Amino acid sequence: MRDVFDPSTEFEIQRSETPISEDGYKLGEPKYLTCAHCTAQVLLTEEPSPGVDELPHDPGCPQRWARTRGGGITSSTTAASSLESCFSAVFNQHWSG
Repeated sequence: MRDVFDPSTEFEIQRSETPISEDGYKLGEPKYLTCAHCTAQVLLTEEPSPGVDELPHDPGCPQRWARTRGGGITSSTTAASSLESCFSAVFNQHWSG
């Protein structure tokens, strides 16, 4: 897999399992963007944060080379824009819940 927009590429949003007093996230609030095939994850924050292209996939993960663009992202601004457009609907759906 080389494209995060490929239908077979899978990512998940892991919700906080603790109260806000323990990790700063409300119980059930989206906390991590994770790879569905390995242990890779990035913390979701209100500030721009690392996204799909920065996931530290395990060496044998089939999604290790998946990127938002064929040649990879060349700047953090482009990565943030791509990630925002790709996941904004998911974040809005889950964040407001």
